[in-house]
Amino acid sequence: MAIYDEVKKLFVMFLPSVFYLSNGIPVIIDNADSLTCSISINLGIGTQNESCKEYGITHFLEHMLGQGTYTCSSFSLLNRQLETCGAILDIRTSLDDISFSGTVLAENLHTLIEIIADELQNSLFDNNVIENEKKVIRNEYRRYVNANLWWLFKAEKLLGAHNVLGTPETIQSFTKQHLLDYYHKHLSSDNMLIVISGKISNEEILKKQLEQLFSWIPKQDIPNMSINITPTIAHNFISDAKNQKITFAWADTIESTIVNRKRKAAMGLFRKILQDRLIYAVREQNGLSYSIQCSTMGWADAKLHTINSETLPQNLEHLITTVADVCRNIISDTPITAKELFSAQMVVKLQNAQIMESGVKRCALYANYFKKYKSVYNISAEINQINHLVLTDIMMAGHNFFAAPISILTQGDTLECDVKDAWYKHFVV
Repeated sequence: MAIYDEVKKLFVMFLPSVFYLSNGIPVIIDNADSLTCSISINLGIGTQNESCKEYGITHFLEHMLGQGTYTCSSFSLLNRQLETCGAILDIRTSLDDISFSGTVLAENLHTLIEIIADELQNSLFDNNVIENEKKVIRNEYRRYVNANLWWLFKAEKLLGAHNVLGTPETIQSFTKQHLLDYYHKHLSSDNMLIVISGKISNEEILKKQLEQLFSWIPKQDIPNMSINITPTIAHNFISDAKNQKITFAWADTIESTIVNRKRKAAMGLFRKILQDRLIYAVREQNGLSYSIQCSTMGWADAKLHTINSETLPQNLEHLITTVADVCRNIISDTPITAKELFSAQMVVKLQNAQIMESGVKRCALYANYFKKYKSVYNISAEINQINHLVLTDIMMAGHNFFAAPISILTQGDTLECDVKDAWYKHFVV
């Protein structure tokens, strides 16, 4: 009974609520006992919204939203203002959104909210700063491309996504008017979300402040982008590369709806078990690679299941055939065991518990879950669902994992094998 009471207490501790501002912006509040508050404000303005001539404009906009306002006229003054109230703030651009993510001493939460609201409504977009940021972003572009060649290749081939930073030509072309027009065209309460997690002394005062500071944001109809995934076999040639990188990918065939949440949870457990088997076969049995990971990647409404690794060029065919054998066996010859399922359940529950212990991570989890399911995350329901998954659920998830046609992407020097042929000779079900 004591253990039950402790678990119940944990669930009650993390039961976020949601309310809506008068313009429709959802606000998720997670009132937790801590010394700090974390906040995440997501604008549904991302790389997916850009036309060819606008490549990189969302990221440029993100830079300008942190470069000074009418009340705090420079980047350094904004930073000093944050430090004065015991806060940190990060602004990032992704394929899907611009996010303001910050943490502040709980007693100064209202000050951090005011700072973010000021940046959203009163940023200067000073012409001299714009010209200076072009130099900064071009330098960032060079570093980013060099460090992310493999990811950029995969994003383009698998999802049709372009570089978040744009190109040197588009970066140079942006003007104040371009940035303002793009911002106000895509800023909408319909694609915005606010999440606050931590010690909140008075929720009613907080709600009034949020209404006062964010109700000006208009409600606009922003079309949702739809991505069609086309299976592809492609190689990114890099001369003199020491290793061959490889990604196997399948489109996720399960729609992201609350009705399918159990199937999604089962898929997460299947990926964990598959990864364990792959690590054993690829590394421990054959020494083909340092690591191999099962993960996901997505953009807009498209999502992919992926297996990622790298190996010496002469070992690539052996790696492919080993992966194919493991994937075939897990859904046919050597089904998942109850012991594997129990172990995966424990790992996933630990991951959830670790997220719950961090305000920043809770904010990100609540935001991602709400954007996907239009529902508030409930750890009690999630853990209960994980506990009640059975082997039949996981095996069905395994068949769904491989339901779509495969894509195989590689990067490195000239290929020494036919990757598609190597896969299909061994993945026969």
